Amino acid sequence: MSCIQWDLSACSTAPTLPRLRITASSSRDMQTIKWILGSFALVAVLGGGALAALLGGWFTPKHSLPELAEFLAPHIKVWVPGDYGPYPVMVYVSGCGGLYGPDGNMRAQPIAYRDIALDHGYAVVVVDSHKARGHDHWSSVARICTGYELRAAERAGDIFAALKHVESDSRLDLSDVVLAGWSHGGWTIMEAMTFDLEDSWPHNLEPTPVDEPAQISGLFLVYPYCGFPSRTGNHPWNRSPQVMALLVEDDALAPEQDCMAAFKTLEASGVGVAAAHFSGVTHAFDEEDLEPEKNRLQYDERATIAAHSFLRLFLEGLQAY
Repeated sequence: MSCIQWDLSACSTAPTLPRLRITASSSRDMQTIKWILGSFALVAVLGGGALAALLGGWFTPKHSLPELAEFLAPHIKVWVPGDYGPYPVMVYVSGCGGLYGPDGNMRAQPIAYRDIALDHGYAVVVVDSHKARGHDHWSSVARICTGYELRAAERAGDIFAALKHVESDSRLDLSDVVLAGWSHGGWTIMEAMTFDLEDSWPHNLEPTPVDEPAQISGLFLVYPYCGFPSRTGNHPWNRSPQVMALLVEDDALAPEQDCMAAFKTLEASGVGVAAAHFSGVTHAFDEEDLEPEKNRLQYDERATIAAHSFLRLFLEGLQAY
């Protein structure tokens, strides 16, 4: 495993992330807490079997791949770098808060990474899993970030459905696809790698063998969540892409050690991961729209510049590979 120690503690003003506490600064926060505690209560009442069924996707509505692609179609956007093609593709998979901020506008983070990919000759595909299910920013935070809805093993189906939707687009080269994900999006991508679409499927897809809609050549994962109930570590990946991961030391939301344990397991099965470790910053350090006075997470400009550089290098490396 290739690891890079990227120490930003000496040049960053980002404070150390404090321990998470259950506090409620608003009625919205209190409602979120009630949902979380209600989920724990349900598990306590129904027992471990119910938890296994819940996490195994037994209660998740199932769709065929074409049906899911049709459902998501109004929420899939494609950008291309020029008038010709076909172009290699980067699929952007957002974190649990979604693509849009509280003001309803697309956040600066996905725009920045999209533009980097376009500048490097990649088409960019984005699927808005959140808006497709009726969630805005705040309901995404309350329902998806808490794990109450749309856990990664379900959302993974959206990736394959989005690729299915664009498979007839002659501008796109689906034999060369990079999946790029942040936090919940990184978790979603990693879950997708554990499903082969022949004997195992994301929880929102019918258990019917389907052809792979694209060839995945690379994964770019930024502070991905790798803890319980992540499948990586317990289920082998069914693809062997090039993988670059940017991890945050002492990340209270996506613990670095969980990912390193998962990557060690992957390495033993022949999947190598190049991991860069950022210290002195918090989870979501590259989200320029964060409001520090309302959020324990802190934007860090220098770390963001470094993350942008890693994406550039990763895409350049794939094209030279």
